[in-house]
Amino acid sequence: MNMEILLLALMAVETGDRPAPPSNWQVGPLQVTQQAVDDVNKRFGTEFKLQQCEDLEVSKNVARLYFSIWGTRARLCRKMTYEDGAAIWRGGPTGPGKLHRQKRVHVHGKLRDYCERVVNLCAAMEGQRR
Repeated sequence: MNMEILLLALMAVETGDRPAPPSNWQVGPLQVTQQAVDDVNKRFGTEFKLQQCEDLEVSKNVARLYFSIWGTRARLCRKMTYEDGAAIWRGGPTGPGKLHRQKRVHVHGKLRDYCERVVNLCAAMEGQRR
């Protein structure tokens, strides 16, 4: 899995080529949440502010650090996939579990659709790199 491809796909799904609409809880091209900022600051002792995530590089740094917390082999019991990354980004630390729980497929249909869009974009981008 290539982190840069995942970030580009997340950005394309989150905001595409249009500016993100103003929001109090999601900011910037990756639509970073306050939860992600809080988790990163707590784990790494950083002092990111949500509004700083309007900047693409800050957004990407927060995302990379967030994945280094919640997308580890120890947490997932496997190497993180694009689908895991999308589920974590949209569904939080328990996103991959939500995605694969069969009893509540109707509840998490939006998460499944989101993950499919991200995975398909990642596959297309990887195909272009070869």
